[in-house]
This record gives sequence, structure tokens and C-alpha cells, in this order.
Amino acid sequence: MKTIMNKCLIKPVVFASFLAGILIVYIPASAAPTGAPVSYSLPANGPLPKTYRVTLAIVDPKNPDCIISQFLAGQPRTVTGDNGGTFIDYWNGLDDNFMPVPPGTYGVKGIFMPADKWEVDGEYHSIVPRLVTGISPWMLRPEQWKDPASARLYAGDPSGGGDITDVDVGVNGVAVFYYGYLENAANNVQVDLKKQGYEQLLHTYDSGGTGGGSSTCTDGESIWSLCGVGPQFIYRADRKPFGSGAGRYCPNVTMAEGGVKAMAAYRDQAAGKSYVYVAEGGKLIPQKEWPEYYESDKEFVDKIFVYAGKNGQQLGELPVRRPLGLVARNGTIYVLHQNGDGAYVISSAALSAGLPGALQPQLTVPKSITPFDMERDSHGRFYLSDPGANKVYQLDRKGKILRTYGRLASQKPGKYDPETFMSPGKLAIWLDPEGNDRLLVVDQAGPTNTSEWSADGKLLRQFIGLQTKANNYGYAIDPEHPEDLYIIGAQGWLTRFKMGFFSQSVATVRVESLLDLE
Repeated sequence: MKTIMNKCLIKPVVFASFLAGILIVYIPASAAPTGAPVSYSLPANGPLPKTYRVTLAIVDPKNPDCIISQFLAGQPRTVTGDNGGTFIDYWNGLDDNFMPVPPGTYGVKGIFMPADKWEVDGEYHSIVPRLVTGISPWMLRPEQWKDPASARLYAGDPSGGGDITDVDVGVNGVAVFYYGYLENAANNVQVDLKKQGYEQLLHTYDSGGTGGGSSTCTDGESIWSLCGVGPQFIYRADRKPFGSGAGRYCPNVTMAEGGVKAMAAYRDQAAGKSYVYVAEGGKLIPQKEWPEYYESDKEFVDKIFVYAGKNGQQLGELPVRRPLGLVARNGTIYVLHQNGDGAYVISSAALSAGLPGALQPQLTVPKSITPFDMERDSHGRFYLSDPGANKVYQLDRKGKILRTYGRLASQKPGKYDPETFMSPGKLAIWLDPEGNDRLLVVDQAGPTNTSEWSADGKLLRQFIGLQTKANNYGYAIDPEHPEDLYIIGAQGWLTRFKMGFFSQSVATVRVESLLDLE
């Protein structure tokens, strides 16, 4: 930015350069209709064309700090070989209150700054924001945002309360991460877990009015998800018909009778067909206040519904008391649920043409565990998340606890321990190319990380989702330490992120510390 003041008499047009001093403008008793002309020159050296933003102000010539009228504010002026950097603008003879000033002699001072056009709004700016990174492991490289198809992968409006709620992985290592609520945003983030960094992102799907929900499933190619906003329904992420129900803004979906607790997809490779399993608990009851439906704790659907993955045709149903978790893999479906005595158990049933047979008890969950979700790995070990204990447990086939994931009972304010959960919720298992089981755990509090663990308890990777609370409560950057970014997280936590800037195309974001706002 350069400050200019000139001193010369204009009658009626005088060409002036921006030099130290005061530019004197004489306002006759009867000014021309276009106002009093003010001429000035901008630097014409160097490569042309070159654009500047110019601000001019009328001042008291005896006191240049007294501004009478700022008649040109940040207006772009482009220097070319033809104009040589010389411009004329006009003052209308009014002060900043739009009142006429008396005839006389006035000073002019101004500033000019180099400017560039910002692609986002097509306007000239002297300070142009440059995208470096975002809080997401799949954020596009800065140069990829110039491609409309790539930029569409992150279109939309993340809204508060819409953090990642569920994750599922196909046998091919392709996962889907699902947000609880994204206002008109891309959801169902499809990621290849066999890859690293930017290259993991494969596809996202427009919400199409579904918003989001708490459950999703995939066979590695197609994705089926729950819309939990308003009347609950199941839909295909690619918008192909999945049933004949009429959801809000979405036709050809499958309406839920009860609160959806879990979903699972199974691909029968021999038959070339996929099946979707939906566990429903308490009956959904309409009400006049928000939310429009609530899940009854007195009336229960208590069934697992079986659908053809292709079109949502209902193929069957399996009664089960208080279902919580589902896994469908290798020709068997496993169900976490309560038995008649209220104890948590895991039962299984063989699948034939996608349909489950009679459930057989596998194990009783230890009384010390209050499970939220369940998974099973390739070695027959079960995994249970317990948000209250802030732990995930690995069990053998008989229900013996083999390993406990999660170092501390809770995060300590002012610090952050990557190996300590924050209310662990949904789980997923996948086999890496070397044949190793990997466990994914979705946190429900703080920055809602999804962490990846080995079967022997080692933390391998973390995936930080979009921070949706920032859209409701804003964010703050420490002015003395601009690499520190503060954002409200889930369940009353404030997260400090540390941003690392390495180049125009590579950057990192990590959780640095946490503060319990309650």
C-alpha cells in the first residue's frame, strides 16, 4: 500500500502523479455536471497490464487529516500501455453526508495498492485468500479446486450437529464415512483406505434433501444410508430407486417403522447380488414439536429387515429383541442385541440367498460393558464400543476380554492424547492388502475423529472430519500464533487445531489440545 498526496491547481484538468504533498482542487460556484475532475498517475513500469485498487479522499488543504469526502474507495484501475497509467475520476462536490460543500479550494489525498482478481467472486482484491488446507484428511489440493468436478466433492454447507456418525467398509477396502447432518452438502464420503492422503477420496454424493443420519453401509461399490431428519427412510446414495416410499424431498425410498439402530450390507459374490439389513428398535411416533418423530420406549418394532440392494424390495424380516449392532460377512449375519433377561448378547444366523436362518447365541457380553456398537474381524474376534467407559473392547468367541483400546478414561483439558477416545461410537473392520485386520472407531465428542487401530492395539491413522460446529458458533485464530485455530467441538469441547504450512500444495492439520467447556 502506498500513500499519496499532491499539490497543484486543477483548472479544469491537470495531470498529477502521486507524490508527497497535497493535490489542490478548486470548486467553482457552478461545477460541470460530471463534477470536479481529479487526475492522477499510477506506476506504469514492469509487466503490463497491472491492476491497482485506488482510494481518493477530499481533505481540508490546511489540515489533510480532516477528510471531507471519500469519493473513491478501493476501485480497480488497470494500467495498460495505452493509458500509460494516467486516470481521471470525478468528485461530485458532496461531503460524506451527501451534503454539498461551499465553493473553494480543497485538497485530495489517496492510496493505491496492487490488486488481483479472486476466482471465488470475480472481484479485485489487494489481499487475496489462498486455500492451503482444511480440516479433513481428504481435502483437495489447492490446484484441484480449479476443477469444477473436483470442487463439487466438497460443495455444501456443514451445519452444527452434523459430525461423522458412522463408517462402513466393503471387502475391497473402500469405505463410506457418513455425516449426521449436512445442509445441502455432499455426504456419503467414499474413500479408498488402501491409499494415503488426498488420493484416498473417490467420490461424494449430493444430499438431495436427505441431510444425513446415524447409519450407513456399503458393499464397496454401492452405498445405502439412513435419512434421520423427519420421517426416517433408507435410500441409495446414487439416488437409484430403493423402495416405493415417499420421504421428504425424496421419492422411491424405504420408510422405517422404528428407530434405525444399525445397518449392514452383504455381497454374495457367487450370486452377484447385494443385500441390505436394517435393524429397527422402538416404534417411531409422530409429534407436533421438533423433532417431528420420537422413538418410543414402550412400543417396539424389534426386527431386522432384509432388502434387495438393487431396488429395495423387501425379502424378509427377522425378529430380534432390542437390536444394537449388525455385521453381515462371509455368509453369516451377527447381531448385538438384548435377550429376554435384558442382558446384552451376540447371536448369529447363516445366510441363504441373503435371508437369515434362526438366530443362535454366540456369547453373552460381560456385565462390565455397556455396548453401543459391535464388529467382528477375520479371526472371529468381536469388538464392542462403550462410550460411557470411553473404551473399545476386543473379545474372543466366548466373550472373554482379550484387549482394551483407549488409554485414559477421558481426555484431560489443556492436552490431547491421540490414544484416548472421546465417546467411541460406531465401529468398522476391514482387511488391508497384507491381510491384517484394521479397526475403525468413530468418536462422538470433541473433533469427532475416526481412528484406525491394528488388532494388537496400535494406533495407525486418524481421520478428522469436517468441523460442522464452526458454521453455528464460528471459529477463532490466535493473532499472535496464526497456526492455532479454535473451533467448538461436539459434547461441549473446544478444540485447538495446529496448522502446519509446508508449501502451496502440502499442509497438515492436527488436534493440539482440548478444553471442556462444561
